[in-house]
Amino acid sequence: MVLAGYVRRLARTVRLDAIIDPAHAASDDPAVLAAHCLEAIDPTLSATIREGDMLLVRDITFPPSSSTAADEPHTTTAVLALQALGIAAVICTTAPPPLHCSGCQLRSAHHRTTCQRCRYHRWQYRAH
Repeated sequence: MVLAGYVRRLARTVRLDAIIDPAHAASDDPAVLAAHCLEAIDPTLSATIREGDMLLVRDITFPPSSSTAADEPHTTTAVLALQALGIAAVICTTAPPPLHCSGCQLRSAHHRTTCQRCRYHRWQYRAH
């Protein structure tokens, strides 16, 4: 796969709650998610990002003192917010583990809310 676009370097570790604030994560509107995406890092960043841009970050981590099971819906919303903003890829050294469907064990790095194979709605985190 070849991607073309600008690379926006964020020289720090990014927590999931910095990608999209939990107060806005409940929204189903992609325009709202895009407007508030990455505003905790740089309030002007979302206005300068163009469709197809990529993010270069050190790590993506869970917020402190939280469990991965509790963050499952927020992980999905963070990915959806980045997609709504037009981010084509996130390049990082570490990221939250991939999700596995509880129904058919399909592995997904895309953090979909519904399994594309069996339409089951429950995902689990597993070690690589």
